[in-house]
Amino acid sequence: MDFVIVNNSFSSVLSVMKNSSGSVTIFPPQDITKNPIYYSKEFMDLISKIIEKAKSLEITSLYISLRNKHSHLRKLLYKMGFESVSTMSRMTLDMQSVKSPYFPPPPAYVFRNFRDEDKEKWVMCAASAFNTTTRSTLANFEKYWLNDKNFDSKLHYVALDKKDQVVGILSCWYYPLKNEGFIKILAVHPQHRRKGIAKHLLSLGLLKLKEIGANMVSLDVSVSNYPALKLYKMFGFQEEGIVMRKLILKNFFSKERG
Repeated sequence: MDFVIVNNSFSSVLSVMKNSSGSVTIFPPQDITKNPIYYSKEFMDLISKIIEKAKSLEITSLYISLRNKHSHLRKLLYKMGFESVSTMSRMTLDMQSVKSPYFPPPPAYVFRNFRDEDKEKWVMCAASAFNTTTRSTLANFEKYWLNDKNFDSKLHYVALDKKDQVVGILSCWYYPLKNEGFIKILAVHPQHRRKGIAKHLLSLGLLKLKEIGANMVSLDVSVSNYPALKLYKMFGFQEEGIVMRKLILKNFFSKERG
C-alpha cells in the first residue's frame, strides 16, 4: 500500500495502491459504497486529497472502481474529468441444469491444491497476470483471501511448471447458507497462456464446488476481456448484467505542468 487517506466520517480508510506501470488504483471504504449519497461530499474531498498527494509521486493515471449501483458517485467523478474505461459483467452458471465440460491437465504441468508455502509464488503469478506490484498483491491476498472466514484451501488451486513455479491460480469461495460458489480469481502467467491451464483449473474448481453442494456459481469479468468471456461461456456461464465500472483520470498532473 503506497498511502492511505483517513477521514473521521468513515470506519475504514481509503487505500491507494500504485502498480508497476505508474498508475494508481483507489479502493473506496465500505462506508462510502454502502451509502454513496450520504457520503458523497466526503468521498469527493478524499478524491481531491488523493490527487494532490499523487502530484508528488510519479503517477500516470488514477483508477477507481465503483459498483454499478453507485451512479451518483460516478456522475460526480465524471465532472472531475474521470472517464469510463471498463465495465465488469456478472456471469452465472446453473450447476443443476448445465453440465460443464471437463478439460484434462496439460502434460507439462502439475496441478494441486494451494498450500501455505505457495503464498509468495501465488502473489507473484497474480502480479504478472494483472500487471500489479507484488507488494500490493500480497497485501490483498492476506487481507481478502487468507483472513476471510470462508477461505478453504481445498477450493484454491495452483498450476506448477517443471521448475516448481506457480504459473496458474484459481480461487473459489463457497457459501453454504446459499449453496452458491463464487470464482474470485482465475489467472495464468502471460508466458504460459493458451496451453490449457485455465481450462483445467476451472474444471477442477467447478467439480469441487458441485461436489460440496453448490447449485449456482458466479463470477465477475471485464466485458472487454474477450478470451475470458469465451472461456466462461464454453463452460456454460451466462452474462447477467453489469456490476462494476472502472473509471480513469488520465495524465492529470502533466496538463497542469504544461
